[in-house]
Amino acid sequence: MIFDDAPVEVLVYPVVLGEDGYGGTAPREGVPVPVRAFVQPMELGEVQSGDASPVRYKLLMKAAPAKKWSRVDIDGQAHYTVYPPRLHRASPDTTFVSAIVEGAELYG
Repeated sequence: MIFDDAPVEVLVYPVVLGEDGYGGTAPREGVPVPVRAFVQPMELGEVQSGDASPVRYKLLMKAAPAKKWSRVDIDGQAHYTVYPPRLHRASPDTTFVSAIVEGAELYG
């Protein structure tokens, strides 16, 4: 399948529940999972140097443990899923997941 040979390895940090320090639970980053993906730039933003660089990407993957607000590292840079990833099922052989991620610099 084409997604087995996707050109980019990304790290997906699943959202897990952990202690919040007050006796309850809160979402936390889980152990990163390497995933092969096609990474498509969607929008450009301006960085401090004045150069344009992508701040939003669409990822196409065979499968991924991502949920809304999961961290995804692309080339060492943190991004976060902004919508729940979508599962596309045309057939068993062409099933894939798509996710839209934004750069962490938008939130810091």
